[in-house]
Amino acid sequence: MRSIKFLSLFFCFTIIYPSSYAQLFTKPNPALSEALQKMINDIPNHLQNLQGAFLEKNQQSSTYECKIKIPGSVNTTLTSYTSVKDNSKSVSAVIFETENFSEAKKKYNELVNQLKMISFKLPGEINSFKWRVNYDKPDENKNFSASIFRTGSEKEEFKDLKLEVSLNAIITSYTVSLFVYEKKEDDEISGDNIK
Repeated sequence: MRSIKFLSLFFCFTIIYPSSYAQLFTKPNPALSEALQKMINDIPNHLQNLQGAFLEKNQQSSTYECKIKIPGSVNTTLTSYTSVKDNSKSVSAVIFETENFSEAKKKYNELVNQLKMISFKLPGEINSFKWRVNYDKPDENKNFSASIFRTGSEKEEFKDLKLEVSLNAIITSYTVSLFVYEKKEDDEISGDNIK
């Protein structure tokens, strides 16, 4: 009798919540995990080893090809900022472009869920960790949504490390991007000057 009730509940759950059910059996993308782990491993070097060929320069930053590509991305670049107090770098990858908000929202959520499932190791650490995420729900009435992932590490070289998944509306199209960066809190860099 108990097994019949369990099967009935299980069956109802799979019909009512098919996306949740499917997520139970979704595995993290190993290629994405490997690429991000390589980037994280270079955080102590401020992503310097990922810097490829020069692409462009403006007043506040220089952009380069990134030596590690995010799987499935349209492009992956590394930006180096030229600030007196903050000389950080960031990796950005355009993952998906479309004119359909529902498709962009689906891809955004898929990428957020992938990152939630992946375990990482900080260089020099024995234990792996999962990111803490501040999820920003996409809304067609907003031009921008960004879910930010943090390590929660108190180690100086990793406390500013973040991943960000964004959905950006530009006129009639939508772009889903992934960023890897070190960013100090705004109050740590206020009053900063450009070099």
